[in-house]
Amino acid sequence: MLIINEISKTFHKGTQNERNAISSLSLKASDGEFITIIGGNGAGKSTLLNLIAGTHFPDSGQILLADEDITYLPEHQRAKNIGHLFQDPLMGTAPNMTLEENLSLAFLRGGHRGLRPGLSKKNISIFEEHLKSLDLGLESRLKTKVGLLSGGQRQAVTLLMATIATPHLLLLDEHTAALDPTTADKVLNLTQKISKEHGITTLMITHNIEHALAYGDRTLMMQHGEIVMDIAGEERANMTVESLLQNFKAQSGQNLTNDRMLLS
Repeated sequence: MLIINEISKTFHKGTQNERNAISSLSLKASDGEFITIIGGNGAGKSTLLNLIAGTHFPDSGQILLADEDITYLPEHQRAKNIGHLFQDPLMGTAPNMTLEENLSLAFLRGGHRGLRPGLSKKNISIFEEHLKSLDLGLESRLKTKVGLLSGGQRQAVTLLMATIATPHLLLLDEHTAALDPTTADKVLNLTQKISKEHGITTLMITHNIEHALAYGDRTLMMQHGEIVMDIAGEERANMTVESLLQNFKAQSGQNLTNDRMLLS
């Protein structure tokens, strides 16, 4: 589903602020595979997702999604095939629009424009069914403005919006980091459920090492713009937080120094 060939990205080239964010990185993700990504501060995790989403373009290399070369495709043209969630629950929704209006815009992504076709009785029934699956009682609040929802409710809605018109790829940039632990666990379980049910290839950045090993099928660890660990299958199933940190030190020659990860 996703093939990345030797991409590199340097910001502020030729200035005193020059920063090499991604270095000749290659990655393949199978159809429906759920990959978690961890790493220290400045490891290149968010830059990688932004290069895939089209927020930035790589300096070199190639990105293929479902056999289409999207390396330099504008971000808005990728949006119909890529869902993207961020840390901030306020991003990804229109707070002054109702729940049904937000879902309508997401449902019509890449199709007809305008709200009226999306707010048909048939589509409203679809929205109610999807909201019911979240188990948050939102199916009866379609007329509620999204800005009035709690952070956890809003992030769950954003997740639903990103997947209601099933994308090829779902990018999650610490999408539960701003939530309390109980709500975060609920959103993570919803994430895995939706990803599996719809067979969506998913890349999820997390600062929580336990979550990185508990969710999905495969875990990557990044350092200095490179993938230094790639674990899956039995190796991943048997790995503990402690053994992962030991392996990271063996692979990179350094200790992990991200306090958020170590204290999670």
